[in-house]
Order: sequence, then C-alpha cells, then structure tokens
Amino acid sequence: MLPKVKVFSWRIGHDILPTYANIARIRHNFSTTCPRCKNNEESLIHALKDCPKVRETLTIGCLNNRFLDGSYSRCIDWLEYILRELDSKAAADFFTLLWNCWNNKNKLVFQGNDDPARMVWERAHTLSNDFRVFNLNDPPVIPPILMYKGWKKPPKDFIKINVDATVSNRDNGYDVIARDADGFVIDGSYAYDNKAIDVVWEKLKAVTIGMKLAASLNLTKIIMESDNANLINTFKNRDKDVTILGCCVKQECMDFNKFETIQFNWTDRKSNSVAHLLSKIAVKNRCDLTFDMDYPMEIHDAIIKDAIK
Repeated sequence: MLPKVKVFSWRIGHDILPTYANIARIRHNFSTTCPRCKNNEESLIHALKDCPKVRETLTIGCLNNRFLDGSYSRCIDWLEYILRELDSKAAADFFTLLWNCWNNKNKLVFQGNDDPARMVWERAHTLSNDFRVFNLNDPPVIPPILMYKGWKKPPKDFIKINVDATVSNRDNGYDVIARDADGFVIDGSYAYDNKAIDVVWEKLKAVTIGMKLAASLNLTKIIMESDNANLINTFKNRDKDVTILGCCVKQECMDFNKFETIQFNWTDRKSNSVAHLLSKIAVKNRCDLTFDMDYPMEIHDAIIKDAIK
C-alpha cells in the first residue's frame, strides 16, 4: 500500500477526514450538504459509501450488494465488516480505490471537475500491478467470526467507569457511569454543551469528568473504559506522546496519585452501550444530570443486560 494511502486509511479510522460534517463542527454556519449528490449530509460513511457518485465507482470495483446495501452509522463499522471478507492485498487495493474516490471529490470541490466513475476506477487500477478486490488467496484481515464481548464486570474491589461522548453538529453530550463488581450502578452523570469540538477532545473531556467522579467518591482502584482507541492508546503511551493531545493527557494524569490503581481499557461500541445511551440522552434533553443508584430509566434494560451476563 502506498504511504499516502496508509495515512488516508488511518484518517478514516479516526474519522478526521475533512468531510463537510466534520468541517461544520469547527466552522459555524458551514453547510454539511454533500457537494456531489447535494441530497444528504456529507458524513464520512456518506462520502465513502452512500453517495451515489462513489457507489457507482465501487460497483465498477466489483463490490457486491452485500457490502454496499448495509446501513451503518459509522464508517469504521462498515470497514470492519468488509475487512472480515478481504485479505491484506484486496484490502490495500480497496483503500486505494477509496482514496481515489476521495481525491475525485476534492477535484470537484477545488477545481470544479468531476471525473467519470470508470476513470476513477482505472486511475486506482494503475497504482497496482495486480489490482483486485476479490479473487482472494489469503486469510481476511479480520477473522470472520464476529465475537460480541459485552460489558465485563470489574474485579472485586475495583470500580469500572465507562465514559463516552456524542457530537451532533454543535450539540455535545458527555457521560460517565460507575459500576461495581456485581454490575450495580453506584454513581454517574451526563452533561451537555453547545460548541464546536472534535470527537477525541470531547471524549477526553468525558474521561476527565470520570476521574473527577472517582476522586469525589474516594475510589482507589478504578478502571476507565472508552470506545475511542486513539484516546486510550494516548493514555497508555502518554510518556512517549509529544502531540498536543498527549500533552493534555499528561496534564490530566497529574492527579493519578489520588488513586492506588488506575487502568485504561478500550472496548467496542456495543460493549459501551450504557455510556453511549447516556451521551445520546444528554444531547436529546440538552441538560445536565447527576445520579447515584437511582439512574435514568432509559438505561435500565441495558444495565440489567450487562449485569446478568
């Protein structure tokens, strides 16, 4: 895979490509309408899969309807599904094709020219001597067996604090929920604000709220859990991270002496469902709420499901 395609795929995974939806989060009154189809918001999943223009190119690229017809709210979920089918060579060519689709969109925005789908496909094809998306020879990038891990109870004497955050245009919801080794809720909160902010910074704020909650409860052994891999890796490698995010994480970690033990774990979105529900509720209600064992009824079923597993 070309180095620039690797960087492109990394940006997809972290949802930091400058789609119109992402730009609108930092530029007030910026239109989120897709510049190609002019019918829908240009989110990442729309820009790389759902836009009719890019779907035309992907169809030429031999992606079947099983890959193109599914409905996904996040691009990373669609890619995970596809990578359970493609081997490493096919996956590299697939990302090369997406990269060319993205470049064609930028050509339309900045130069006013929109190449035909066949031309975009052929341009991607010329970058590889053995371009293919199917005709697989090797095992897929991700094992095909889907494993739902679910929320796991913390060890005895530990409290697990799940955090999450939701960004919807300028509406932001932050939440934390603390549960013990039996899965019982001991405390939690959600908060709302309205400002332009990137997802990873929003989730850092959620972690900050979670650590303040732990300190206020005088907890000594805690496990912080989030579904943002970039943020969790930054916490785990904070001593080596020289980015702005890394510096901010180090600042937050100065209060670690309050805790006897603190761990940072990544979990998938489905296993972080209670925290995700709370952040959605914060955006929906546009208010703040702090609770103890008397948690909102909207998350009751999810709490019970986690506790009995």
